[in-house]
Amino acid sequence: MKTGKYLVMLVMRAKESEGVEFRDKENLFESLVLVGLPYPNVSDDMVKKRIERLSKITGRSKDLIIHDLTAIVIKQTIGRAFRDPNDYVKVYLCDSRYKEYFSDLGLTEKEIKLFV
Repeated sequence: MKTGKYLVMLVMRAKESEGVEFRDKENLFESLVLVGLPYPNVSDDMVKKRIERLSKITGRSKDLIIHDLTAIVIKQTIGRAFRDPNDYVKVYLCDSRYKEYFSDLGLTEKEIKLFV
């Protein structure tokens, strides 16, 4: 792989971002910038059925299921930057709605800068 700085732009929930590994002996990430939230496409019939089924099985509201599905994708996306315990990556959350997900991510406002 060529040396130098790279800019990789991916869309959360898009197939191009699934299972992608950005390593070459060491982590190739310096920063990870998340813009917007990866809400499930609730207008898709398959997604609607999945949310309804999960709501029935768990007894949780559909809104909470949507919240949980969104949090999972956020965690997975951030996890793509951290593949080794020694990895260090700056994570920028560029949307005020990420505040709703701090506890899901195990973060407090003191631990992270929110850019809006």
